[in-house]
Amino acid sequence: MSRNNKSEPATRKVERPERPERPERPERPERPERPERAERPERAERAERAERAERAERAERAERVERAERVERAERVERAERVERAERVERAERAKRAERAERAFPAPNGVTGVGVIVVDEQERILLGLGHDNRWELPGGKVDPGESFEQTAARELAEETALSVSPEDVRVVAVVVDGKQGLTRLSAAAVVPAPTGAVAEVTEPDKILRWVWTGLDALPAELFEPSAGVLAAWRQDLDVPAHEAHRYRMA
Repeated sequence: MSRNNKSEPATRKVERPERPERPERPERPERPERPERAERPERAERAERAERAERAERAERAERVERAERVERAERVERAERVERAERVERAERAKRAERAERAFPAPNGVTGVGVIVVDEQERILLGLGHDNRWELPGGKVDPGESFEQTAARELAEETALSVSPEDVRVVAVVVDGKQGLTRLSAAAVVPAPTGAVAEVTEPDKILRWVWTGLDALPAELFEPSAGVLAAWRQDLDVPAHEAHRYRMA
């Protein structure tokens, strides 16, 4: 059979469902009314006042910082002045202490000694021959606290073993010279020789021998301080010239 002879099914009518009713749209809220233009200058004024307040606060902070720095600088200057004053006072005190110490313990700037002229019964004097081939009187430096007389008695005993009393010693002159930039003060002390005593060489490292010598036969080679002491004692003696200041005792 042909397709055209086929029976077509009957068309059914389809019922459409009813559309539900649309809900009513809610009413839109009314928009708030815009502020009036007069409020804008008020906000600007408030902002300007806030800026002015902030600027004033910043200026006040800067002023406080500046005042604090000025105070700190003034304190530093004051502290520095106090330190400088304290240092000046300390330097002055040190200088005073040094001056007091120098006065209490002055540096040695001279030598003080005694030349002992030992005269025997024949008017001879005692001379010792040194290792430098010069002749000299007994004697030596004055120890602290000693008198010229005590020094003369001590040195004579130490160098010759001759014993005399300081009371027997007579200081007749003082000689001052300045050889090699050193002030040298020598006392001329005269003492009679002990009867029957023999001079001994007790310091062979200084003296080779002791000899009794006549005043008219004094050697030309004399130790300069000894020559000065002899010239101060007796101006008529033939001794080598010795540049010095001589002070004779009355």
